[in-house]
Amino acid sequence: MNYLDDQTIKVSIVIPVYNCENLLRRTIDCVLSQSYSNIQLILIDDGSIDNSPNICDEYESQDSRVNVVHQENAGASAARNTGLKWVQGDYVAFIDADDMVSKQYIEILLYCALSTKTRISTCEAFYCREKEYKQYPIETLRPRVIKVPDYNFMEAWSHATVWGALFKKNLLTDLMFDTEISVGEDSLFFANALAQCDSVSYISNKLYYYFIYDQSVSHGIYNEKRLSEFTAWQKINTLVAPISETLDESSKARMVRHAIERYKEVLRQDVPNEDILIFFRNMILKNKDSYLKLNSSQKAKIEMYLILKTPKMYKIAYRKHKS
Repeated sequence: MNYLDDQTIKVSIVIPVYNCENLLRRTIDCVLSQSYSNIQLILIDDGSIDNSPNICDEYESQDSRVNVVHQENAGASAARNTGLKWVQGDYVAFIDADDMVSKQYIEILLYCALSTKTRISTCEAFYCREKEYKQYPIETLRPRVIKVPDYNFMEAWSHATVWGALFKKNLLTDLMFDTEISVGEDSLFFANALAQCDSVSYISNKLYYYFIYDQSVSHGIYNEKRLSEFTAWQKINTLVAPISETLDESSKARMVRHAIERYKEVLRQDVPNEDILIFFRNMILKNKDSYLKLNSSQKAKIEMYLILKTPKMYKIAYRKHKS
C-alpha cells in the first residue's frame, strides 16, 4: 500500500560508518531501495581502517543520492554532527550502519509526521540477533499523537533514541550530539528535540530492525565508559523537568529501570565490578520514589528492594539462577 503519492519532500538519512564492511552493503541497500525515493543518503566514514571507505565511495559513484564524507575517527556523535552539516532535506533520519529498516520506513514515518502535523514521528523496533531477523508485515497504521507534557519515558510507546524516528530539519538547527557521552548520546539528542515540540506522533508498527552484537558499544562488557548513559539521563531530567511533572518523574524512573538492567548485566560477568554495582544502587536509591510511582509491576518493585536491601543475597541468587 502506498501512503504518499507526492514525493516532493526530500528526506536526508545520516549513517555514521566505522569498520563495518561485512554489514554495510546490507544497510545501504535497504536505504536506497526505500519506497520513498526522494532521499539523500549521507555516509560519514569515521576513520574506518577496513574496506568500509571504499564501499561508501562505490555507492556514491553509482547513485547521485549518496554523499560520502571521510574524517578521522572521532566517534559516532561527531560523525552524526558532521552528517547534520550536509543535510539538504526537509526531514532527517538516523540509521546505524549495522541495522536495517523496512522498505516503507521513510514513507510511513513521513506520512505520520505530515498527517498528524508533528515535527517528530516515531515507530517501534524489532531487537534481534542475526539468526532471528525477519521482516514484519506492515499492518494498519494508527498514528497516535502525544502532547509533550504528557510524554512518559516509562510507557511502552515512549522513544529515547534517534534511530526509529524522523525529525523535521528546522527542529535540529541548533542541536548537536554530545561528543563527551559514548552511550546515551542519542537519548539526550532526542530529548533536546522533544523539548522543542508541542507534540510527537507514534505508531506501533515495527519498522526498524536493531541488531544486537555482543561487542557493540552498548552491548559489550560493562565498564566505566558505559556509565555515560546515566550522565545523559541526568541531563535529560534537568532539561525536561521544568516542562511537566510527568517528564520529570518518568525520566528519573527510566534511570532506575536502566540501572536495574545494567546491574544484572554486571552480575553476569565473571568478576562483577563492585564499584559499578555501588554506583547503580546509589542511582536506584536516589530515584526510587519516581520508579515506584510509575511502575505498576509488583515483581519489578520487589527486585528493586532486594537490590537495595540485600545486595549480597540478590547477587548470589541471581548468579545461581543464571548459571
